[in-house]
Amino acid sequence: MNREIYTYTNLEQIANSQSFQKIKKYPQLVVSSNLRKSMVGDIDHDHVRGVFAGDSVIKVEELRSILTAIDPFWATDPAKFEQTVTLSEFFRKEIHTKGDDVEVRKWLVGCRRNSAQLLSAINLLEEADVKPDDLSFSSDRNIHLLIDAWNYLIENNGTINRFRDNMAKLDSRAKWNEIFLEKFQTKDVDTVVMHGFYYITPIQQRIMNSLERLGIKLIFLFQYDERYPYVHEIWRKTYSEENGYPEFQDWIKDNSRVVDVYGSLFEGEVINKRTNKLTIREYSSVMEFVNDIKSEKNNKVSIYSSNHLTANRILQHFYPQDYGERKLLSYPIGQFVATLNSLWDEEAEDVILNEDRIIECFSSGWLAKNGVSGKELMQDLINILPFFKGTERLEDWEKKINYLKQIKTEVVNSFDVELDADERVSRWQHIAGNPFTNFGVFNVEEDKLDTILDLIKQLIEMARDLFTKSTEINIGVHIKKLESILYEHEMSSKLFDEELEVVKELFTKLDEPEGYSSKCFPGDIATALNVYLSGRFDDNELQPNKVGLVYPMFQIDSSVFDNNKVHICLCDVDSMPGGNKRYIWPLTGRVINECLLNGQKEGRENKLIRNLIEIMESNAESNRYFMYCALKNKDVTLSWISEMRDKLLVPSPYIGLLKEAFNLEVKNYNRFYIPYERVEKSETGQLRMAPYDNDRMPDNILKEARMDYALCSLRYIFGYVMEKNPSFEGEFQQNYAITSLIRTIHKLLKEDNVPVTVVYDNVVNLFPGLRKVERRQIKDYITAEDNTNDIDFAGTSECGNRKYTEERIRIHFPNVKVRKAALNEYKKLNTPDGKVGMLIDEEIDMVDICTFCPHQSFCRKAKYVIDVNDDEEERYYD
Repeated sequence: MNREIYTYTNLEQIANSQSFQKIKKYPQLVVSSNLRKSMVGDIDHDHVRGVFAGDSVIKVEELRSILTAIDPFWATDPAKFEQTVTLSEFFRKEIHTKGDDVEVRKWLVGCRRNSAQLLSAINLLEEADVKPDDLSFSSDRNIHLLIDAWNYLIENNGTINRFRDNMAKLDSRAKWNEIFLEKFQTKDVDTVVMHGFYYITPIQQRIMNSLERLGIKLIFLFQYDERYPYVHEIWRKTYSEENGYPEFQDWIKDNSRVVDVYGSLFEGEVINKRTNKLTIREYSSVMEFVNDIKSEKNNKVSIYSSNHLTANRILQHFYPQDYGERKLLSYPIGQFVATLNSLWDEEAEDVILNEDRIIECFSSGWLAKNGVSGKELMQDLINILPFFKGTERLEDWEKKINYLKQIKTEVVNSFDVELDADERVSRWQHIAGNPFTNFGVFNVEEDKLDTILDLIKQLIEMARDLFTKSTEINIGVHIKKLESILYEHEMSSKLFDEELEVVKELFTKLDEPEGYSSKCFPGDIATALNVYLSGRFDDNELQPNKVGLVYPMFQIDSSVFDNNKVHICLCDVDSMPGGNKRYIWPLTGRVINECLLNGQKEGRENKLIRNLIEIMESNAESNRYFMYCALKNKDVTLSWISEMRDKLLVPSPYIGLLKEAFNLEVKNYNRFYIPYERVEKSETGQLRMAPYDNDRMPDNILKEARMDYALCSLRYIFGYVMEKNPSFEGEFQQNYAITSLIRTIHKLLKEDNVPVTVVYDNVVNLFPGLRKVERRQIKDYITAEDNTNDIDFAGTSECGNRKYTEERIRIHFPNVKVRKAALNEYKKLNTPDGKVGMLIDEEIDMVDICTFCPHQSFCRKAKYVIDVNDDEEERYYD
């Protein structure tokens, strides 16, 4: 091999390097965009002026751009999308063939959820020139699944074969001349400099091998100081003689006499004095980390981490604007597209629409009718969904929608006789005269209900247009259908223009003709599109044009070109230096090592596998070098989170080394720290609220409203001030109210000798969402003998010259103990013992009052049975 190794001691001073001067005329392929910017600059985008900015002799390109020139389609989102469609098809057939075994079926379904990882493993092996048969020795069923999926991809998808063909073309000088001309504006290349590759991936090695086969000389260039072999161990390990590189004594090295405090420290020398500012910081929680990192970034500090994926996953939730172009799924419209696309059920081979998916579509804000967004009707939607409980198929939804409209017209609205012209009176007449106001599903205003039902029907139409039942369809056709559905239906005017642009970009990107001629079933496309939308094709949904707040650690060696202020975060022992990297599922270290050994035994060793193994096993050495590079900056902060996910984390040994060497103290994050003494001494003010005069309560207010007030002030405020009237929304409370409704109607029809079972049959049919067990339970209670201790509501109430039976109160207070408590407090109102004022901070002692309150789910004073220590068994039914 015609290889040489050149080193320099300081990237910032590389222009003065004697060794670099000998090779500066040759084109360079660098490991990262940061190193390219450090060399030649990027003033327009990142405002970085490189060492050789404006020097026409220096020609630098990232190796990644060479990969793109070799195969523009490989590892792109459209390619991964197409491959994921094929993998989904593979899993569907596997489940259909082997799914009779329940355990096997569960395993296959679980593997299908990890199809993105499976695809990454296959692509990684392809780049390492491993073939499916090379893994046939394994007895692991996950590996055999990978082999089968891999072969299926090769046979049914052109991406891998196209990649193999393009890689084979690299043995042609004409192909390389074409690439060199595009990247370096010359074909006359006989030497290439590989700059900064601290390890070499299999695909990088293949490119280097192809260059060498054509007689092109490779020169490897990196930063190295032979005075400090421990921190530079990664270079000796990667560029060892065993790996085909020159012996160490043959390296062409620069030497330096500049004192390097940290290099000496890592070599075990006793160092007491440092030349820069060094801070060690501990965060006791994730929130402290989140708050401080943003502040650091605002102060122009460059932040790095050996576990940058975890750091960015945390920070992205709080600062999404710092993470480049957002993935479609991070927009509300993206949630809608993903939900609409996931309506196809693979097992049922049909569109399945359940309550959760309807909520997701409404909450996206995309659905709209006559200018009203579904997002504005969320609470009303929640109120009516119990009516549709258990409904899944589109035709059943349509039947239930028509049935609900019929009930509203023929039953509920029949109770709304002519009301008083004065709204202050008619409001209470409506509550007293219509027992269905107690039920959330029937308490939604007419116009809102019509809009909600129309939006659900609109969603049904979209699903029918998008999916063709059990019929193969073209991928491109499906994408165009999805696009036309979104643009043809009315959308909310409150959507951001940015969202619409992202949607347009998505469909443009995926609607490329190349590779989309094959047909497949709707579920396969739906699965692939949702994987794409979720961002699982990328490492962390991070866009290459804007990494985010935390940079990967390997970029630290060029940090001297920022502002010399760096912060290394997540410096716990697990991340820094860290152990061996984990292989992507389903690959394991044992499988990869056996693959290498089997090839050696059979005389066909694949040396590219060695590259893969070395990458996975050199994590600690590379992180040691990067830590050394970080410490060479003028202002350095090292930090860790001491507790995360209920796990105590130990600081990195490097933190311990630096603390001991320089007698440093760990600084705790205390930006928002408030001492208890300050809180204790602070003055408290009285609640400013005018006293409520009971005598001014309007005469028209119904008895049950007064009972609510007497029982709990917040119950009255939520039910009659914040809303027109209270209604039960939860299934538990509604079931009790249904029981009371049946008993009330039966009592009123007692003189007509109407059997209670007849009333039961008519009432429960108005609530089709009731489960069989709930129906049976209600029937058991209404057919049992009435509780003789219950209150007799034989009287009437007058409101606006109309009289209403007080039996209605039984529905309003469906639990007998709460009824008695409410009536007891109501009777006290006009006595010295009665409630005075609107007591919004009053404590409720009787937990049943909260249990059967329509506002329990959001009331800040609500109590729950689980919170009360009561040895007596709760008896909720009368």
